[in-house]
Amino acid sequence: VDLTGPEKQFMLPTCFNASGFFEKYPPAVADVENSTILNMGAESRGNQLVRDTAAVIRLLETALVLNDEKDCSAAELEKLKARNEKLVA
Repeated sequence: VDLTGPEKQFMLPTCFNASGFFEKYPPAVADVENSTILNMGAESRGNQLVRDTAAVIRLLETALVLNDEKDCSAAELEKLKARNEKLVA
């Protein structure tokens, strides 16, 4: 990951275009993160796990809502195009 650019972005792996990315490059935890997690107390670790789980669920909910066809602007655009063509004809 090149973080030297002006934006210092973290680029996500190209999972759609690189089939089997995680099979080729299994996720790993950095040693410093591993140490931090292992040095947390059980209560702190549990609290962090609850926050992280809630974040993942919010992400999934957002993806499901945005991907819902009835609310999808692309689907709505196609419906409007079809309606417009009927009105023009």
